[in-house]
Amino acid sequence: MNSNESPKGSIRFGEHNRDKATIRRSRTGRAICTLMAGRSEWEGTSSQLVEELKRLFPNDRRLAVQTPSGMGQVLSGLKAALSNAGLVLVETERVGHSRTRTIYLTTLDVVACAVMGANASEKLGIDTDKADRVRAESAEIERALELAIAKTIQ
Repeated sequence: MNSNESPKGSIRFGEHNRDKATIRRSRTGRAICTLMAGRSEWEGTSSQLVEELKRLFPNDRRLAVQTPSGMGQVLSGLKAALSNAGLVLVETERVGHSRTRTIYLTTLDVVACAVMGANASEKLGIDTDKADRVRAESAEIERALELAIAKTIQ
């Protein structure tokens, strides 16, 4: 392999990193990771998700003005990135006679979600000592996972 060629699978690895970067740039994406870092599943409507995130981040002005329909649009835009990055699976379903949209969030990788959530906590104003502890506990595991992924790609 010459220096211009990339290892087999590196395109997928690059997309994975790009999806994580997309989530890091999104306040809502980071907030969802924080929400999901402490649980395996969440179920509710866009209104309930907005309220849950406002409760987690009471000082975040952007989340404070988030509407349920706006949350639905943002979540639709983040759905692929959250899943492709291996963080959170986002599914929606219309239920009941009124066809209310229910959102189902499932944590795919607890460690990666905790790391992303700790980063979000720091940026969005949650207890930074707690964020540092979670990041420190998760950093070694994340490095080991990245090395294992790199070895399997080669």
